[in-house]
Amino acid sequence: MGGPIVKNRLFFFQSFEKQNDTRPITPFTSNPGGAPVAGNTTRVLASDLSALSAFLKQSFNYDTGPFDNVPKNTPAKPWLIKGNYNINNNNKVTFRYNQLGSSTDVNHNGSGALGTARQTGTTNFLTFANSNYAILENIKSGVGEWTSVFSSFTNDLIIGDTSNDESRKQIQLFPFVVIGDGAGAPYTAFGSEPFTPYNLLYYKQFQLQDSVTKIINRHSLTFGGAFEKFHSDNSFYFGIQSAYSYASLADFYTDANDFLANPNRTTSPVTLRRFQVRYNNIPGQEKPIQPLKVWYGGGYAQDEWRPRKDLTVTLGVRLDVPSLRVFRGEVPVVAARSSPWRSGAARHSPSGLS
Repeated sequence: MGGPIVKNRLFFFQSFEKQNDTRPITPFTSNPGGAPVAGNTTRVLASDLSALSAFLKQSFNYDTGPFDNVPKNTPAKPWLIKGNYNINNNNKVTFRYNQLGSSTDVNHNGSGALGTARQTGTTNFLTFANSNYAILENIKSGVGEWTSVFSSFTNDLIIGDTSNDESRKQIQLFPFVVIGDGAGAPYTAFGSEPFTPYNLLYYKQFQLQDSVTKIINRHSLTFGGAFEKFHSDNSFYFGIQSAYSYASLADFYTDANDFLANPNRTTSPVTLRRFQVRYNNIPGQEKPIQPLKVWYGGGYAQDEWRPRKDLTVTLGVRLDVPSLRVFRGEVPVVAARSSPWRSGAARHSPSGLS
């Protein structure tokens, strides 16, 4: 939608869209029992996943979400507002603002960095929807331009400001648990995707540019300067919640039921394949954010020469000076504990499940 606000002087234009793309996040499905493990049908029994999901909901009030026909949603809402203002014959101002709000669902990572590798994308392994994550794509951008003519000179001033949020979408925090098939291979998993909490990326950019042009006979002489300020906050902190690896479903149920019966226990009736937890070791600092600041300053001069009607020669020089600051002192010390559990030994109990 667009049109004039003041005849021949002030105009506006705006547009809004709402989009949604939905498709399966994985082609693999659970096995109803007795079906051949082939194509998209995994060896993971639907009865096992249904029983596990019900147990976690009843015992720990954790909702795993579905395990079959999980959708991958990519919603988006782009919109734009633009205005033109003819102040007088010698001055014109334009402004444009656009915004995008979007996110993309992603299947959980199968990395073994926490000692709990998963065979995602195969018929051997299947997990739940709430172990997946989403990446944001939120953009806000505004640019204004003022063009003026005075005597034999023209001046063009451009100011812009843009901010982006490409963090991972906030998820429900819960210990991440991988459960094996009893023979050393992973079978299923549940809990928070271990690489998502505090996986943040924000960045913002401010730009200012001014150019003056004078036409002399066959020459167009341009002189100008530019300034740019960039700031980003980045955080990647995998494994901030505890991660457990059990040899089998039977071992998990035994350990979980024993904990429910005795939350203050110091030993476990089973041996875990692995336990790991990471935490921020700097008091008062919640997120391990590392800021980055960059300033760019520059100047330029250009001569656009037209010796003939069908020939243009452009000569120019430009100098840019960047200044960089990385705040390394603000990166936290990360302490980690990673060890296999031994039955009968004093150690962490899975109290994070409570």
